[in-house]
Amino acid sequence: IIAVAFAVLSCILLYAMFERAGGQAEPTHGALLAGISGGLLVGLMQQLSVLGVMNISYTDPLAGFMKIMKIFAFDVEDLLNLSCIGSFVPIAHFVSKVCMIIAAMSLVALVHTLVVLCRHGGRFAERQPVIIAVFGTLAMIFYISVTLTILRPLQCNSNPNGRWTNHVYEDVICWDWGSEDGKDHMVMLIISILSLSLPLSMLAMVFVLVRKYPGVVRRGDIKFLKSYGFLFFRFRPQAHWYILVVMCRSLCVGIIPVVPQPTIQIFFLMIVLLSTLEAAVHFKPWRVHSLNWMDMGFGSIMIIFLTLASFMISEPNTQALGYICVSMVLISVASIPLILTYAAFKRLGAIAKT
Repeated sequence: IIAVAFAVLSCILLYAMFERAGGQAEPTHGALLAGISGGLLVGLMQQLSVLGVMNISYTDPLAGFMKIMKIFAFDVEDLLNLSCIGSFVPIAHFVSKVCMIIAAMSLVALVHTLVVLCRHGGRFAERQPVIIAVFGTLAMIFYISVTLTILRPLQCNSNPNGRWTNHVYEDVICWDWGSEDGKDHMVMLIISILSLSLPLSMLAMVFVLVRKYPGVVRRGDIKFLKSYGFLFFRFRPQAHWYILVVMCRSLCVGIIPVVPQPTIQIFFLMIVLLSTLEAAVHFKPWRVHSLNWMDMGFGSIMIIFLTLASFMISEPNTQALGYICVSMVLISVASIPLILTYAAFKRLGAIAKT
């Protein structure tokens, strides 16, 4: 109940913030500082919550800390604790989690409708940028959690008897669709694949908006900037495209728990976080310069956390680790002639121009 009340209050406060700003295209410096730092903190918490669903044997006090992180990360899996109401079959439980996404959007739409009717005389077209900005900002905040929840049916663990069971719904048998026990997983998998279109379509839409942004700025399209400014105002004008890096990182972080082996999960997660950390160091994308250092610091903390968490895996896949280590050494050695060849062609090109 507390989690539900907190989620509802967060949605209403977010709407009130955009309503008060009137959907303005450019926030104040204070709002910019608070928005970016808050977004970075929420991202860190959600990344920690992903580590909580991996098959890692945490011990106290870290085990309790990971549970707290799930709450602060706004993980939609924990927003409604339906077990306190009664027992639910796994399919109904999973569908209820997916439907919470629609319920949150419906709540915001209802609040928007009432505000426009009572305060703005039903001028919905005029207030359209507000609802677009609120929907978009909520999607950014919950992007990892939504992806993680939608992909629950794909998170399966192997057992000594050779069968696979779902990591969250342990009574569900995975990949055995020919038997009676595997039918639930097939239905959940179909729902999961269909629901995955939500985060993927949003990523595609943001890609299109990023492509349009330079032309929109040149034309001075105020309505576009008011509606979709939440995607760009956090970044320097030269790095307006960096929202795609943030979203791709969130999508990858939400997908990685699908990998069955925790050893491989941590490896892929470290690759994603290292890549985005290097991008932050190189481009320094955030409009407030000091927040670039905050982003780098959070990324470094997560990488250190992953390194330490890898020691808590009860049964590490040492063979996979061996292949990974050998592959990394071979890639490093192979990259030397490639880099030298690229440098030579670049040098020859510069000489030819002169």
